[in-house]
Amino acid sequence: MKKVAGGYILVLEVDSPVNIQVGKRGEMPMNPGRYLYGGSAKCGIAHRINRHFFGGENLHWHIDYLTHHPQVDVVEAWCYPDYPEVEHQLAAKDDLSDDEIFRGFGNGDCGRGCQSHLWKIKGKISAADFSEDYYIVTHAQQYSNS
Repeated sequence: MKKVAGGYILVLEVDSPVNIQVGKRGEMPMNPGRYLYGGSAKCGIAHRINRHFFGGENLHWHIDYLTHHPQVDVVEAWCYPDYPEVEHQLAAKDDLSDDEIFRGFGNGDCGRGCQSHLWKIKGKISAADFSEDYYIVTHAQQYSNS
């Protein structure tokens, strides 16, 4: 089966205040609310999303420390085939919290100068705000549409 590269946005929920150790980055406080994380998957969206929902063998990326934490719920993934730029489009949105910017989170390889690829939502944002070509995956569905 052909692997489909592209971009994705993870929708995360935090129910109570939590401090999460994020590798060498250190401890990161997160307040209750909904968060969006934008990423790209050059080797296939399905593999990357399944890793975020069901775990990998090791904690490699910043986001792994959140998706593996028991107080962080990965609600769904908005997947954008052949559109890896969605993470940068997310960083440019107006409906993101100015007081909870996780500078440098998940954007170590970002060539666009994004402050972060993890944001707390303060307004209404939907999957359709980024592209007409998307699909949504929930935690209940492990999928293989690479």
